Amino acid sequence: MELRALKGAIGQIGGLLKQAIAHEAAPRDQVNHLLRKLDSCRMDIQTLIKKIGT
Repeated sequence: MELRALKGAIGQIGGLLKQAIAHEAAPRDQVNHLLRKLDSCRMDIQTLIKKIGT
């Protein structure tokens, strides 16, 4: 459950970063870099969730 909550939090952070791009509040290249890192973390967490669930 905690991993799923963490995955959700990462999704929320990603949404906020996308808003930063939309409002031109941060450089697009830096935000895109962070989004790629967050997506990688999210995929790693999903892998762990699957391993624990089996």
